[in-house]
Amino acid sequence: MAVAPTNYLVGVLKRTGLFSDEQVAALQEKAKGRETSITQLVVGEGLAAEEPFLQAAGQGASPDFYPLGPQVIDKDVLPRLPTKAVFQYNVIPISVENGVLVVATNDPLNAGLLDTLRLAAETRVRLVLSTSDDIAKAAKKFYRRWR
Repeated sequence: MAVAPTNYLVGVLKRTGLFSDEQVAALQEKAKGRETSITQLVVGEGLAAEEPFLQAAGQGASPDFYPLGPQVIDKDVLPRLPTKAVFQYNVIPISVENGVLVVATNDPLNAGLLDTLRLAAETRVRLVLSTSDDIAKAAKKFYRRWR
């Protein structure tokens, strides 16, 4: 899904404090019509490492940064999101809090992701941020065991 160069995107990029106004404008222009996430664009352009970018993007706003590391995910949470969605969108469900499925992603500005996950899980979803590698490792670890 292409990243829409919206005022929200510009606001998030500026709020990180990692980019000059010129870099924000360049990222906004490059995001037009691209089939990549803003995180992939920032990292791919060498403007910031993924984890510091996601931590900065999550500061003072939702979603929060959530390092997965050696996180233990309850096996009862895994079936709440179809395996296909986990691997297709590089996300992983990590918990259920007050009836809301908490899902880790590294693509916080993907406008359609939240709706897609809500439909797939058939429940309310809240996103948290984690690195792409951590999500992929957790998905391989937990979904291989669960299947």
